[in-house]
Amino acid sequence: MQKLFILVVIVVFIYFLFKRNRDKYLHWYQSKNNNSKLEQKFENMFRKHSSIMLLIDPKNSNIIDINDSAIKFYGYEYDKIIGKSLATLNTETLENIQKKALKATKLKQNTFIGKHKLHDGTLKTVEISSSPIEIENEIILFSIIKDITEVQKLQDEVNNQKKELESIFNSAQVAIAVIDLKTNFLNCNDTFLKIIGYTKEELLKKSCSELTAAEDRETNSNAINEALEKGYVNDIIKHCITADNKHITVNMSISLLPDKQRFILVIQDITQMKITEEQKRLASMGEMIGNIAHHWRQPLSVISTGASGMKVQKEYNILTDESFYKVCDAINENAQYLSKTIDYFANFVRGNFEPIQFDLEKNIQSFLTLIDSSTKKNNIQFIIDVEKNSMITGLPNELIQCFVNMFNNSKEAFIVKDIQENTRYIFISLIEEDNSIRIIFKDNAGGISEKNLQKVFEPYFTMKHKSQGTGLGLSMSYRVVVHGMKGTLTVHNEEYKYKGEQYKGACFTITLKR
Repeated sequence: MQKLFILVVIVVFIYFLFKRNRDKYLHWYQSKNNNSKLEQKFENMFRKHSSIMLLIDPKNSNIIDINDSAIKFYGYEYDKIIGKSLATLNTETLENIQKKALKATKLKQNTFIGKHKLHDGTLKTVEISSSPIEIENEIILFSIIKDITEVQKLQDEVNNQKKELESIFNSAQVAIAVIDLKTNFLNCNDTFLKIIGYTKEELLKKSCSELTAAEDRETNSNAINEALEKGYVNDIIKHCITADNKHITVNMSISLLPDKQRFILVIQDITQMKITEEQKRLASMGEMIGNIAHHWRQPLSVISTGASGMKVQKEYNILTDESFYKVCDAINENAQYLSKTIDYFANFVRGNFEPIQFDLEKNIQSFLTLIDSSTKKNNIQFIIDVEKNSMITGLPNELIQCFVNMFNNSKEAFIVKDIQENTRYIFISLIEEDNSIRIIFKDNAGGISEKNLQKVFEPYFTMKHKSQGTGLGLSMSYRVVVHGMKGTLTVHNEEYKYKGEQYKGACFTITLKR
């Protein structure tokens, strides 16, 4: 009986003890069950996730576990890679690998770029993101690997192109600079510094407007605004102030960069070109004066002879009314001719840069009058096929200068190639179209060599000996037609027949809008 009582007491005690701690026991059981489920979920996520994942022991950098994506990426069988050192995959030394593992463990650095080697020896550029996690009271590294091989290739290509562009930018013989919307300098190459005379540090404290001569600042501002609106503007002629306070003439082009916050400037120092152009113009004026002298000889002789004859006839009282009026008419006719040649010369020298409407036929006749003596001296025959009243709007005097330059080019070719004097021809013809007129100017001097054909409009390019020419004539013609009159000027070699004979020569075509 006593034993039974003791047993009942024990059972009751256990019952009340269980009842008292029931919630704790239930919580422990549920917690254990939940942890098991979480671990299972983590296992499934880790194993099947599309990202490449590794578990690394930070103490020795050995591989604890890898997921299916890692097996597929690296090409190893699971049991052949588990327990191996990370150095099996990573091309770095084990010492460097462990240093990085320590940084990741201490959260000093969690992302690394490196090379990983696959089972077949292929190298891949990878981005490694490692973070410490605790499993069963042990700290391990959870690493996600991202293959960035193709991205890195593209980045390398971009970097190489950037280096090439920087090399081109810095070594280019053309002066290049980058400015912001307020024209402050942001960058420039060595050629730009050489022209302007400042050091790079000095230039970056200045603006394009500041280096522009006062009289051209409005032109500079208008060009910037136009480039901002259209995206680019070309052939702005202005004067710049150099570091030693000299004024230079530059040809400037402006382009708006894609970010629309910066411009790229390209300038060419044309100071010497302008001087040479003026010298050439003076030389042309000298030639025109010679032509005028030639044209004036006969009219002056007629006037002088007529006046002297009338005086003698008057003294001997034999001057008749008929003779008087005849001589006066001759004097007046020749005086008008002299006046006309003065007008030709004055127009040529004056140079009107405002477009006006003019008759091309009369313009060509003025040109022929100006070069008449040179034509006769060199036995050159002109064949003209131009209709009257061919009206066009442009720069008549500058167009005459273009004709003079092309004539000089043909004349030199006739002399250098020793073309027979009685077969030296220059043809000028017009082809009228709805909205434009083409002026064809060709000779029979044998043409221009193929290697020089594309260079004839370049500044300072000449087919003459250096002592005989500057090479600016056709370049000036190109600028007048293309930039001054908004037309086109091209050249090619042409073979053709004239009077039953086969000829070849340079053919210049000027196309102008009506």
